[in-house]
Amino acid sequence: MPNTSTAPSGRGAVNFATAGKVIAPVAIKPAKLATMVQNLDLKSIEAGARSLSAIKLQPRQVSPLMSDVFKGSQANALTLSKAVLKHAQSSPGNEDHARALFQWARQEGREQRQMVCQAFRQAKLDVVAVHHIAELTQKDARSYMKDYFEAGGDLKSVLQWLEIAGGVLRQNVEPKKEGTAGDAVKWVENKVKEVAGKVVDAAKNMINTVADALKAAGKSLAHVVEEAAKWTAGKLADVVHALINAGKTVAALLAEAVKLGLDTMEKFVKAVLAAGRTILSVLEWAAGKTMNVVNAVMKALLAAGRKVADVLAQAIKLASHALKQVVQALYKLGKKVGEILVSVASAAVSITRTVLEGLFAIGVQLVDAVAAICTNVVVIMEVFGGHRPLNAEETKEARKVFGWSIPLERVKLAVASVPADVVNWINGNRTVTTMYVINFASWVNIDQNMHTLIHELTHVWQATTVGPVYMVEAICSQLAGRGYNVTDADLARANGDFNKLEREQQAVVVENYWWGRFGGNASIDWKKYQALAAKVFKPQPRIASAGLRTRGAAA
Repeated sequence: MPNTSTAPSGRGAVNFATAGKVIAPVAIKPAKLATMVQNLDLKSIEAGARSLSAIKLQPRQVSPLMSDVFKGSQANALTLSKAVLKHAQSSPGNEDHARALFQWARQEGREQRQMVCQAFRQAKLDVVAVHHIAELTQKDARSYMKDYFEAGGDLKSVLQWLEIAGGVLRQNVEPKKEGTAGDAVKWVENKVKEVAGKVVDAAKNMINTVADALKAAGKSLAHVVEEAAKWTAGKLADVVHALINAGKTVAALLAEAVKLGLDTMEKFVKAVLAAGRTILSVLEWAAGKTMNVVNAVMKALLAAGRKVADVLAQAIKLASHALKQVVQALYKLGKKVGEILVSVASAAVSITRTVLEGLFAIGVQLVDAVAAICTNVVVIMEVFGGHRPLNAEETKEARKVFGWSIPLERVKLAVASVPADVVNWINGNRTVTTMYVINFASWVNIDQNMHTLIHELTHVWQATTVGPVYMVEAICSQLAGRGYNVTDADLARANGDFNKLEREQQAVVVENYWWGRFGGNASIDWKKYQALAAKVFKPQPRIASAGLRTRGAAA
């Protein structure tokens, strides 16, 4: 059966399946009523409960009996109220005795309502009192909630009831797997679902009634959040679920929580997620807040078990400034540049650029960004595709300069893809080589830029010679070294030693050699580059090198 009774231990039964039940008072003849009153023993609560069992008090008799005793003595009426509640928790009684007592006071007046609330409180049935308030019409609930607080009732009990109500919603709304049982079992399952539906409807209506009554009693969302902040995130989840069903937004809850400090806000973020709200709803609230708030939100999201990829999959839907804040917070929390970039690999170029701009703004170096892309390039390429091997013409031209010094079959050209465009954007719209992957921007026509391919293949040669460190050395050459400048003086200083040139200078030498000798650029004196360019050439194994050298770079 659906979960309908989940009151805390010692708090009494809270039954949503019977919510809203009206106990209509029965008319008792004066003589019989007088006899019932005479048989009451109100020297103590226990004695009163025993006498109620002895006269076999029915729920419908509670109202006329209470009215008669209250006229004679309010003190006796309070004792009788407590005795009714004790009787309701014993085997002869039931929850309807307590419900009848509560409904009697509703129709009587303020003094009676406060007296009954006091009785419920002293019996440690505060949560049940709130439950009965929730069963009333909104008009009656407003008056009763005010009297509940005036009688000493506290917000803690209201939150405990909201926790129960939120739990009832969560447990009964969660989808169940369809079974393969027979017709008889399915009939029972359908009946359970029917009952569950009624319980959910009742819980929703009652939550709204309580929320409205709290407002009428002068208790704002700020008061509720302040009290709830004393709880753990786990206990808060069902309270938050209930409040959201009462029309409170994630933004409103977090706005109140952050006023109480970042620790409280983090607790509420976890509770919001546990209540089934989305990462995006949290991020939308955090957007534009100060960085310490955004940092705390990211910390809470990760602590709640959300992955970087999960967070960024939603963050990319935000405005660019908010996305940058999310990225910066993740980085400050120790997340690696590579993990962040891979998480947005499937997004548009503009999104990835925004992510990188956010990283650069907090001191991430260009070298680190490129290195992260290089390290994760295989993952990124798997996401996108958009890469191909060298074609026959490209291989033919490469052989003229490199021979077999590069395993050309391993070289991939990343073209018409987001990662290639991003890498080129990082590098000032210049083609970038990451190990065996040459990242041409999607707008580049390789056929018309064969010299650029040769330049980048030199970086591949460097990768096979010294490993990934060449990438850092090449970037340093661009930023602080000679870069793409190769003068006659540079060539003279090198004096045939290729290693005396910076990484980008080496690539320019090989590029110019091919471009002048094989690429048809008559303005280039390729002969002055020939000796140095020969350093990247390697003859085909097991074939006489002399024949090859007549056709290759050393010829």
